[in-house]
Amino acid sequence: MISGEVFDIIITDELAHRHSARPNYLEEKLAFRDPADDMANNPKDVLPRLVRLAMDACGAKPAGFSILDHRDKEFRWFALHGSLAAFEGTRTPLDFSPCGVTLAMNSPVPMMHPETVYGWIRDAGISIPEVLLVPLQLRHPRKPKP
Repeated sequence: MISGEVFDIIITDELAHRHSARPNYLEEKLAFRDPADDMANNPKDVLPRLVRLAMDACGAKPAGFSILDHRDKEFRWFALHGSLAAFEGTRTPLDFSPCGVTLAMNSPVPMMHPETVYGWIRDAGISIPEVLLVPLQLRHPRKPKP
């Protein structure tokens, strides 16, 4: 269940009033080429490269991945840049994390100052004016029909 205090920091409605940058299709096309090469030749470099690409595409300063460990119901943090680098290798609980909200809503969730709700962010001395959380979920491949 998502608390009212979490809904207070979600800023989806505000995004409708912002202007979008003009797309750069060539840059986007080239961005997909490099991760595909990494997946084949340097799999451990894929997450860091995707984070850097996302940062470049969005003009973001901090960025990273959190991966849900279903056994422990905790997120593990990887490939973090900027102020989020302080959380590299740490864990956060599924039910007390902005990432958990994103999975619960199953959609991208923009938030403003999540440290006002999540004390573990504030305790790290980090202020995050805005964050966009995007759920990436792996689906198990379907078995071929006979």
